[in-house]
Amino acid sequence: MRITSGMYYKNIDTSNTQLNKELFDVNRQISSGRTIQYAHEDSEIFSKTLRLDDEVATLTQVRDSSQAAYKFSTQTDSTIGEMEHILRSFRTTLLAAANETNAAESYYALAAELEGMKTNLMSLANTSIDGKYLFSGTNTGVKPIDSDGSYRGNDGDMNAFFGNGVQQKYNITGQDLFFGNEGSVHREVSTNIKSIHATTAQAITANDTILDLMGGNSGVQNFYIRGTQSDGSTFKEIITLNDTDTVDDLLRGIANAYGDRVDVSMNNGYITIKDKATGSSKLDFHIVGNTGATATDIDTLGGTIKEFNKSALAPSATATGTEAAIYDRTLFAQDGASVTSNVSQIISSNNGIAVDETKLADVFSNLSSTLHIEGNRIDGSAFNIDIGFGSPATVSGDYSYNIANGAGADTDGADMTYRQLLDVINMAMNNNVPTDNDASYRAAIEASNVNSSVNLTTDGRIEFVDKNNIVTQANIAMYDNNSDDFTNTNGAMATFNTNNALSVRDPKTDFFGVIDEAIFAVKEARGYPDGNADNPRNNGISNALSMLDDLLDHTIRMQTESGAHSNTLTNAQERTQMLLVSTQTLRSEVIDTDIAEAYLRLEQLKLNQQATLSTVSKISQLSLVNYL
Repeated sequence: MRITSGMYYKNIDTSNTQLNKELFDVNRQISSGRTIQYAHEDSEIFSKTLRLDDEVATLTQVRDSSQAAYKFSTQTDSTIGEMEHILRSFRTTLLAAANETNAAESYYALAAELEGMKTNLMSLANTSIDGKYLFSGTNTGVKPIDSDGSYRGNDGDMNAFFGNGVQQKYNITGQDLFFGNEGSVHREVSTNIKSIHATTAQAITANDTILDLMGGNSGVQNFYIRGTQSDGSTFKEIITLNDTDTVDDLLRGIANAYGDRVDVSMNNGYITIKDKATGSSKLDFHIVGNTGATATDIDTLGGTIKEFNKSALAPSATATGTEAAIYDRTLFAQDGASVTSNVSQIISSNNGIAVDETKLADVFSNLSSTLHIEGNRIDGSAFNIDIGFGSPATVSGDYSYNIANGAGADTDGADMTYRQLLDVINMAMNNNVPTDNDASYRAAIEASNVNSSVNLTTDGRIEFVDKNNIVTQANIAMYDNNSDDFTNTNGAMATFNTNNALSVRDPKTDFFGVIDEAIFAVKEARGYPDGNADNPRNNGISNALSMLDDLLDHTIRMQTESGAHSNTLTNAQERTQMLLVSTQTLRSEVIDTDIAEAYLRLEQLKLNQQATLSTVSKISQLSLVNYL
């Protein structure tokens, strides 16, 4: 085939075009820093780059999330540490107040100092960072602690995202810090009437006789015991002793009634019971004594009555015995528009606080008895109802209907929840009676909620609130119908408001409750409980010290947990940063231009182009004369 000049120039043009394209590509790689711009240039490189870009974005998100969480966590750690410091100062001041040689003015000064510390603690409890409250759970826009010490946050955990479904908690909720549970603590309760020897006027000891304990009143000595075990089971028992028996015999009898699952002692004239099991808040105790005939119905208790506990609680309308004997047949405490019980509803299996959805069966010792509810409605008129826990659960007395589940069906007693119980109470308080278990039932609940509400507080107590009156006419008493019957050895299936022994130590934390108890004890210069004084359920300075020790231990544990969160987040940041650098390096190796190599190739291409242009120029100048 003959090569013509046209073919020659065409080949030159094609070669030059390809050379220009390669020059353009190299210049673009140098200017952009990337080997390719579009997927069609190299699909493998493009695919790897997309995958690495996704990993970089994920690691960047993890890094930013852990950094923000670390900032929040370290602030939490620092705040709880400051709380611990104040609590230690609080304890030192409280210890000074325990000195019985203090003058009256000293107690006022010490109480004022403690009040200042409480103010600082509440300020720390409401600490915020970047507009977020540290201890409100996930409800970070709400101030967690009110002026009365109640908690307004939630128990939600805040988590930092670590990728691949891995998360790390970084907050301490106010529910945990201020109302948390310490599983290693033994619950301890104590009577609040100091027993004094009739002759020596000294505190009764375990070696004194029962006659000494009973004030020198001779005869048959009966002691009526009501208690709750750590597993939630309850009992009633009568212990009968002689004058010459010792107080230690009574203490052993009490321990036997509990199945030897408690330690019972007489301390400074008070009966103290300590649960051998840890982590349970169910332990409860009540005792009343009499010299005389044994009573099967405690309302008929005669002879000389010995009180061990007083709480200044008003008896229900149907309770006819003395305050020492009525135990749980008492009216809830009224304060303005609210009426509140004094016993927290505790779940037996996990020591948790009952909520609306909690089944009664998870808290009650049994459902074999009848729950009696009485009191005054919001208009001041009296009411009486009984709840039976059969199948279905029923309301009888002033009203008669089956308890419904909100979906138009009857509820078995075993499935009844606290929300259903609270709705029954509120309907009774408003004199609203459902005529069916469906629409009418819901309408009665809604109509009642307009005027009042009945709910569980954050610490599990029942609270009724009158929405229309500053001072309500309503009151409530709730108790087991068999409460007064000592022929039935089963204890109360549930208690709500009782003249029971004081809680001296408890696995459940009540942060500001402990603080307030201690301050009141110092103001009153009350070294020990005194059931005959104002606020008879105050524990006194001595017991407040042990409660504060538990509070300190709990706070330290919370700080340790917060510190562990911070350490985990620090490790996560370091690990993430290392992975991020590694991934970015790998991405650079895949997509980034090797500048030295690109410049070398650019120079080669430029030389090739110059050579091509030079050749074309010389050939273009040739003519026939050059061959003659």
